[in-house]
Amino acid sequence: MHSQLTTAPSTAVGIPASTELHPGHVPVGPLVLGAWLRTERCAGGIRLRTSAATIGRTVRDLRDIEAGMAPAAPGEIYTLLQLYGSGADQHHALTAIAHVLHDGTEPHDQLADLCQGWPSRLFQLIWQASRVRAAANCVVPLGLRSPLYGATVAEQIIGVAEDDLPLLTHPIPASRLTAQPWTVVLGEAIAIRYFLPGLDAQLDHLLHLSETGAVDLRVATGPAHPSAELLELVLPGPPVVTVVAEVTRRGVLYRAGPHGAAGELSRLIDSARAGAASPEASRILLRRSYAALAIAALAAAVS
Repeated sequence: MHSQLTTAPSTAVGIPASTELHPGHVPVGPLVLGAWLRTERCAGGIRLRTSAATIGRTVRDLRDIEAGMAPAAPGEIYTLLQLYGSGADQHHALTAIAHVLHDGTEPHDQLADLCQGWPSRLFQLIWQASRVRAAANCVVPLGLRSPLYGATVAEQIIGVAEDDLPLLTHPIPASRLTAQPWTVVLGEAIAIRYFLPGLDAQLDHLLHLSETGAVDLRVATGPAHPSAELLELVLPGPPVVTVVAEVTRRGVLYRAGPHGAAGELSRLIDSARAGAASPEASRILLRRSYAALAIAALAAAVS
């Protein structure tokens, strides 16, 4: 799942000078790149002052880079990732993304991450979000997956590398979900048609999240969205920005801003939620699916 992108030359990365920004459109590339750099720094326990001094920048400069508001040279990104102890996959991915941003080969309000390790980077953005809305038609969204179900999705459906499995097979704690908060719309196919290993424990986990109020969970009576997984993430900033991540088997496409494709995808989540059952009715549907799984397992054991 490695990208064909090459590493970038030593030039500044950020909002290209020639980019014409339309009202309401947000350059998502520098935004997600900065968020990932901030996650790597915090994970390594490195202070802003230390990181800034390492690349010869001020604390304000680095804060702006992490907020996606200022450019950064690929050489600076590489130096920071070395300081943070980031792995080879992260080095490869972020320098490849820096190359795309510099060349302007994608629209300013979208960014495709097809490099190895993309699920872990998506998880990092989910963890940073102050609010999350999700619509999924075939699999339970990342962050809500129980261990066995998550491993099955990662290995059989997405096909990710083994190094990505730890983050993909452990759900976000309920206390964190409540603080963000989460609104989730699931297509009925998740509970009815996709009998993946670990689905019983997964349904039990979803019921617990709904019953305790950790997640506003609703089940759609039809498809929740044509793609496998759609996540709307409000990143706290400053500035506060909404990023929509469309997840496929090959990677994830990020879009930002209230207009354009990002706005259309956000409205799809609105429509899915409006057409879904209430939380109480959704729990009834999940309990029925749980019971059906138990009956199927008993019948298989008897036969």
